[in-house]
Amino acid sequence: MYNHYENDFAKFWIDNGILYYVYKPYPIINLDLAKQIVADRLKLQGGIIYPMFCDTRGIINSEQEARDYLATRGSILCTAIAFLVESVYNLEMVNFYIKTSKPCIPAHIFTKRQEALDYLKDFK
Repeated sequence: MYNHYENDFAKFWIDNGILYYVYKPYPIINLDLAKQIVADRLKLQGGIIYPMFCDTRGIINSEQEARDYLATRGSILCTAIAFLVESVYNLEMVNFYIKTSKPCIPAHIFTKRQEALDYLKDFK
């Protein structure tokens, strides 16, 4: 098992019991892309459950099918997710995702990296 992976859409790594997931800037996340991202993440995890730090600042837009897939299949092997946002647009997009797609694990939005990581400590 390796502890980091990178594809054209995201970077993933595991450090101190937390799975880090950083989206790269990409015009739109569609269902096929969401499936690839989840498959790559699951390979990295090797069947081990982690809380997830998800840096969404690179997300420009996403399709509803992709959001729904990420809210269900994208939560597999995760205890909780902390979203890092930066702009008002990014905040609204992630807030909309949480309200409409309803992830099946605890999900919170943060504007400060350390606050997000502190939140995830309770889910290790």
